[in-house]
Amino acid sequence: MDAWRKVRRLYWLMTPIGLLGLLLEWSSSTRMVKRRKIHPVVWLLTPIVLLGVMGWLGSTEMVNWDNAVRSDTIASYQEYVRRFPDGLHASEARGRLTIIADVDNKLREVCSGTGAQEAAMYTTSSSFHPVTVYRFDDGQLVNVGGDIPQAWKAGSVTADELVACVGEEKKVVVQTCHYTGGWETTRYRYETSVVLRAARTAAVVAEKTIAGSEPSTCPVSITRGSPFNDRTIEGTSVRFRDIKEWLKGIVNPREGD
Repeated sequence: MDAWRKVRRLYWLMTPIGLLGLLLEWSSSTRMVKRRKIHPVVWLLTPIVLLGVMGWLGSTEMVNWDNAVRSDTIASYQEYVRRFPDGLHASEARGRLTIIADVDNKLREVCSGTGAQEAAMYTTSSSFHPVTVYRFDDGQLVNVGGDIPQAWKAGSVTADELVACVGEEKKVVVQTCHYTGGWETTRYRYETSVVLRAARTAAVVAEKTIAGSEPSTCPVSITRGSPFNDRTIEGTSVRFRDIKEWLKGIVNPREGD
């Protein structure tokens, strides 16, 4: 095979349309069909298609990178590196993974009452206090860095002053309404406790129970077959933005001024 044919075959391999070119090359070389010329339009379309494919791949990578940065969690960066090990932001993703893992390993114990000696000292004299937020989810402590403003984050253990520990959501009985015939309806509210601790000492700085919306009131009366029979009336779940609003007053009270 001459050099030109090798180059041309490599060129065809680079694009989906190239499959057609390879098929025609193979057909002519095996003498199964009559040798035919490649139409000039195909040659013109090939680089256009190649650029389109490259652009699509690039946009897919950027979408994944944006999602990773927005979530800002170990899982999100690991997913980006898995899909794009040699991507434009692969090095940056690995660097962020190292930082988050270091912070996670040293600060998660603060929620259990063990301070991180490397962390910054919390003092009320400062108007801004970097924070790391953890949430209990099915008994597991999860870093929810993607749910808080980037400006609140310390970026390293040595710069972190506070650790917020968000408990699991609980269903609390507000009222049980009793009716003639032994029927009853129970009203429930959802609540979450938040404990804010100093990163270095694990001392409690502030704590608060944050609730979702109140459940609607019990009906005045119910009858057999009523949709309220033996059922519950529930409020809405706790919104994380309400948790953030409370934290803002301590972490960065001047935000939005």
